[in-house]
Amino acid sequence: MQAEAMERRAVQRSARKAAAEFERALLAGFKAPDFAGATVGINQAVLASIGYRDRVRDVRGRFRGSLDAYAARKRAFDEHLNLGGLDYHIWLTEIATRWHRLDSEVRPRLDETGLHWLAMHSYVVFRDNVRKLQDVERPIFVARTEDRVRALENAPATNANVENQAQLRAEAEATVACLSAVTEIVRQAGYIRSIGT
Repeated sequence: MQAEAMERRAVQRSARKAAAEFERALLAGFKAPDFAGATVGINQAVLASIGYRDRVRDVRGRFRGSLDAYAARKRAFDEHLNLGGLDYHIWLTEIATRWHRLDSEVRPRLDETGLHWLAMHSYVVFRDNVRKLQDVERPIFVARTEDRVRALENAPATNANVENQAQLRAEAEATVACLSAVTEIVRQAGYIRSIGT
């Protein structure tokens, strides 16, 4: 009986530690110190990214207004995201690594000891959106994008410009997909603290 209680406490400590590591990894990409601020930040970054994406997605090849939309996205990123000193691939990989520890190491031990894991809905949201982060293959948050957008703002439709526009579209789409997945993870993040109870 005492051995079981000790095992249960050890599993709880391990679960709390892994949950805290996941939260730190997720918050590392934000300037806000908590999930309430991160939620505001990610929502602003997503809205600005969608506005920019919609400008560069113009199938008629018009790029007018895209520089303003890009500037709005950059302002939202600068204000809310902490990606200046953080390689986004490292950030996304760290989120995935911390999630996989929770899922593959902590969850089975919680099941064995009868401790709380996550509600199925929250689990599925985490699992599916972490997978989306791992599937990000296209470059996102590309450096020197502003110069490329500026060059297209009033440029004629040449082969080089069409290729540049296609690359900017791909970056914008991948960025929106990535930030949308992070948004869903942030929305569920509060539930992580409940595991192991």
